[in-house]
Amino acid sequence: MQELYNRLNEIADMTVETGQKIEMIVQELMIANKKHAIVYKEHITPIEDKEALKDLYTKHTKTAHNWWAISNIDNRIRIDEHWLQSFRKTLDDRNINVRVICKPQWTRYEQNWLKKRELKIVSANYFLISNIDIIDTQNIIITKPWQHVLGIAINDPYVHELFLKLFSELRNNNQYMVGIKPWDDLCTEMRISIMNSWQNYGIDSVINPVLYPFIFDAIWRDENKIVDFGCWTHTMGMQLLYGIPQQVPWLKKIEHIQLLRKKIQSIVWYEANEKFVQEAISYISDMEAEQLSIVRKELIRNNSLSNSTKSIDLCLSRNFIVHLNYQDLDYHFSEAKRILKPGWTYILATLNPAYEHKKYYLLTKNALRDWERYTHYHGTSGELWQRVQYYKTKTNLDNHIKKYFTIDQVEYCMPINDDAKESHPLYYDKHCPMAMVYVLRA
Repeated sequence: MQELYNRLNEIADMTVETGQKIEMIVQELMIANKKHAIVYKEHITPIEDKEALKDLYTKHTKTAHNWWAISNIDNRIRIDEHWLQSFRKTLDDRNINVRVICKPQWTRYEQNWLKKRELKIVSANYFLISNIDIIDTQNIIITKPWQHVLGIAINDPYVHELFLKLFSELRNNNQYMVGIKPWDDLCTEMRISIMNSWQNYGIDSVINPVLYPFIFDAIWRDENKIVDFGCWTHTMGMQLLYGIPQQVPWLKKIEHIQLLRKKIQSIVWYEANEKFVQEAISYISDMEAEQLSIVRKELIRNNSLSNSTKSIDLCLSRNFIVHLNYQDLDYHFSEAKRILKPGWTYILATLNPAYEHKKYYLLTKNALRDWERYTHYHGTSGELWQRVQYYKTKTNLDNHIKKYFTIDQVEYCMPINDDAKESHPLYYDKHCPMAMVYVLRA
């Protein structure tokens, strides 16, 4: 952990505001966890589900004398209310001091008779970030740091001491509770930073820098109704509405972004995976995001969209159509054309077929055939995850598109920096870009 210690020391000594320090340290901790979770397993414990989280909480009720939390402890991993209230009573009965910073609407879950529980109430409209709990037994619990592990517990004296110091500074520094630097801005920055830290590098640094400017160029009209197909982890919609340009590199060059955001009336997400749907519902609830909604639906043939004909201003998808076979792709384009207002836009990002073929061949020594169902490996050899996809040549894809849309523009995507040249060399092949963005007109 020495390398991590040195880095945290550098951050702690920097003359930056408390919120920025916390944000940077959270990122460093998560990077350390992702990179060294096995090597430093005595310091880091994955929390895969709510039972594991409950066990971790319960284990410390006899020994912990102080419990500090940013947000409520059950924010990201949903724990049933009955258990939660019972746990809070146990803490109170054992004279464990609990300090919580929370939103006003959460106070409905608070019991006034809990004598050892202290609340700091902040603005109702601040945007909740990854949940951070601190126990005096030198544990830091960070829930929802990335998609496959619901949480991590970091047990290390140095990191605990540093976090506790910064937490105290944040908690007692009124500038974060009033107006000098609003709490909602701070938390939005932290949420987006954490969210971005655990997205696929190819999406963040290759596709989004091309995709997002096209999206904002398309919402110049007022009251845009947007549909996002296969939203997966719903991060695109969150970033479009709430991403902080200083923290999200691909938003920095968007001019008048706040004005453009006011032109978004609604974003409807379509997603088939129940886990992702529930996660999105949780985010929408936490953020009180009235513009956002999600529909669970398999986007396959003969399963029509719930939107009315010619009612949508902009359709979006990112790495979605790669999962569709011949019939489903054709039906998808017909449905997207149906719901779009005439002359309006569908912007889609998808893997470059040449890149798909090249990566598959390098791993398997086999060539892909048109419309072949195959397993696409994320990471060097599938260590991140694996997904079923349908290979389609660019010629066939273009022909499918032209049945329903006019292709206004196609732009290939290259990395915005050299940070991943060693880890992701395939992304840097100018002759075979990883992805491409289509701008289609209905």
